[in-house]
Amino acid sequence: MKKITYLFPIALLALSCQQNTATEEANEAAEKGLGITMSDFDTTVAPCDNFFEYVAGGWMKNNPVPETEARWGNF
Repeated sequence: MKKITYLFPIALLALSCQQNTATEEANEAAEKGLGITMSDFDTTVAPCDNFFEYVAGGWMKNNPVPETEARWGNF
């Protein structure tokens, strides 16, 4: 029973270190420009009226589908 008592705080400490690493990785990704890009939003559209246009409208305006393609994306 004493071994379990000692292992529990060590396990909690190890888990808390992993969460900090994940937070640091998320911060580094944000600094590199990965994730949500606010320039892709179309803030002239109300999100209650057309959420897709609000979120992706800026990207669609800046990246029209070329005539040689049937569809176009950022991936």
